[in-house]
Amino acid sequence: MRPLYKAFFLTLCFMLLFTGICNAGFRVVGESRGLYYSVLWDRWFEVPLWVYVESRKLFFIGGGSVDRATAAFPISAHSELVLLLAKGLEEVDMARKKGSVPIKELGSVKALIDSSNNHYNGIDVYLEKDRTGQSSDIHLKIYDYRYAQNITDIALARNQLQELITVLNSVPETIRFLEIDEKMMQNTNQLNLGQTIEDDRLEEINKVRF
Repeated sequence: MRPLYKAFFLTLCFMLLFTGICNAGFRVVGESRGLYYSVLWDRWFEVPLWVYVESRKLFFIGGGSVDRATAAFPISAHSELVLLLAKGLEEVDMARKKGSVPIKELGSVKALIDSSNNHYNGIDVYLEKDRTGQSSDIHLKIYDYRYAQNITDIALARNQLQELITVLNSVPETIRFLEIDEKMMQNTNQLNLGQTIEDDRLEEINKVRF
């Protein structure tokens, strides 16, 4: 296991244990990279974008640096999200071909989960100038499923966006493998899925229409 990936995996495990998700059964799918702009430091930083799945047919996309956010989606929203990101690839290619630098919203996959504090969970996707101002990047605005105030914006170059789509394409198969593993563990009485503080929120997300 590469040192960078090992560090990523250990960090992710710590985060999941902290939120209680590890208790419900999860599996890391993979990661991509993106760029996060720090207003404090007035510069861009490369940050990870992680993707993992959970045993209730949920998948998660998270990332950021100081401002971190993780969005949770039911598997029913998977195709819509992948198609939206693929549309982003097409828009970047079209902009490069025309030599233009458009700024436009491409769509979103998100849902309002608490109207009392305007708490959204999900992702906005839009096209924006890159750091040079000569081309365009895709931006993901991620709304955290746990905390309304946790929102982060990550820019992806074309190759990073393609990498993210490739990782996301593995989500359905990874969930199937996770289900098989858990059934095997249940048959041998090795699985202990305790009720966690996240359970109610995740069950709600599985029922929400995105």
